[in-house]
Amino acid sequence: MAIRRIFLSVFVVALIGVGTIGPAAAKSCDASQFIRDLGDQAIQVLQTPGLTLEQREGRFREILRQGFNVDFIGRFVIGKHWRKATAQQKTDYQQLFGEYILQTYAGRFGGYAGEKLTISEEKPAGKTDVVVRTRISRPSGSPIKADWRVRVTDGRHGIIDVMVGGVSMALTHRQEFSGLIKKGGMQGLINLLNARVDKLPATTAMAK
Repeated sequence: MAIRRIFLSVFVVALIGVGTIGPAAAKSCDASQFIRDLGDQAIQVLQTPGLTLEQREGRFREILRQGFNVDFIGRFVIGKHWRKATAQQKTDYQQLFGEYILQTYAGRFGGYAGEKLTISEEKPAGKTDVVVRTRISRPSGSPIKADWRVRVTDGRHGIIDVMVGGVSMALTHRQEFSGLIKKGGMQGLINLLNARVDKLPATTAMAK
């Protein structure tokens, strides 16, 4: 399974298949509870009768928007290039990156197949972050370990990275985008994201 497809699967399971918090997390579970709350919201969407696929994906997009600090991730994945970008490029990039992430992951919720995510522990990560360690059990495969890096910004929790099998989602995007910027500059990346967003309707986003 390609790393991008693994990340897609992990995001789906995290918001739908959250299980019991283990003993190690019971004493300090603000970040864990935050992830559990996201899961409760996703389950509520799945259990609401009469919603169209478009309506469900729209609600999942809002859950993702609330759960992930997309602005921070967007700045991080382009690194030093953020400082060099013009004000207009920054605005265009953040809008497109946010839409790209939301389309990519919201469109995958139909692929949930009974996986279960169990939160095992929390641990501090630097001065500002908490890592929530999880294990994903799959009916048709070996378990996957995923670590969620959560940061409180302006009084709100937000996921800023996910580590799956030692591979960082944020760093994976950063490496990809760095290569794209080297080839076409910041404007080239913006143009490519714009093309990807135009080609990725919510019902089929990144399904391949």
